[in-house]
Amino acid sequence: HTSCIEVCTANPQILYLGAAEDKMIWYSSDEGVNWVNRSTGLDGEIYDIHSDPTNATRVVASTTTGIYLSTNSGATWTQKVAGQFTDLRVSSTLDLMIITKNVPETSPTKLHFSIDKGETWLQHDLPINNGAADRFHVVMHQPTTGPIKVFAYGLKSGHTPGRFMGLWKSDYNPAGPPYFTFTEVKESTYNYPNGPVVLKWQEAAPGYFPQVGDGYGDVSPFTDNTWASDFWVSNNNPDRMITLTEKFWGSDNGGKIWDFKPSYGGSTWADMRFFTQNVAKDTVYFLNDGGIWSIKEDDLFP
Repeated sequence: HTSCIEVCTANPQILYLGAAEDKMIWYSSDEGVNWVNRSTGLDGEIYDIHSDPTNATRVVASTTTGIYLSTNSGATWTQKVAGQFTDLRVSSTLDLMIITKNVPETSPTKLHFSIDKGETWLQHDLPINNGAADRFHVVMHQPTTGPIKVFAYGLKSGHTPGRFMGLWKSDYNPAGPPYFTFTEVKESTYNYPNGPVVLKWQEAAPGYFPQVGDGYGDVSPFTDNTWASDFWVSNNNPDRMITLTEKFWGSDNGGKIWDFKPSYGGSTWADMRFFTQNVAKDTVYFLNDGGIWSIKEDDLFP
């Protein structure tokens, strides 16, 4: 069960391959010709690996038991944070790393982050509406100039009228604390009757209406599984974002209004779903265990 792969920027001959349910990381120093098991000190299913772009020996992994750091190319690992984690978001230099637990935790939900390439980890309380979220999805946007932007949206099973609890954003302030100051993103002219509600463009008439469903294909995906959805923000434009389970929902105004986006193939019940982007080719790629699809970003957000 291959869950992730990392090519070391500092030395592209070095590859790391995460085997989720096997709870192993495999290492190659010859571009994948030969592999050795480098899992000493690791525990849990492996879901993400990131290497230091300036130091080929430094690598960080997130698993279902914690966040782990290696300073010897994976020969040994040290747990830095305990907890169930999957999606680790990192800046291009690894100087900012952010992650949240993918299981419910006591209020308030914590944003775990590192500003020293994984050596130490800090916490920031994420804002909430109507109690603690079961899960926060987080992502960062790193422009060529200006501050890194961090986005977080919360989901809670049984929340009324939908599982979506709200979307927040913050600039990252490296001179902090505070390092983050989150503000809520919502359509200011809409009167939320029961807390934040995701809004969808009205197709039959001008305006919009609340989208409150919780099933597969809705804009507020929630699941206890670790693999069921992704949250993506464009590298080119932080107002463009996608979230999904079975179907794609997108926003081109920073998360205030959402709408259906072009779907993909016929593999609607695929287990793994990920987005990635090739900025140079203006192309967004969607990957799952049924295939790979691509679309021009401007076609995804016409």
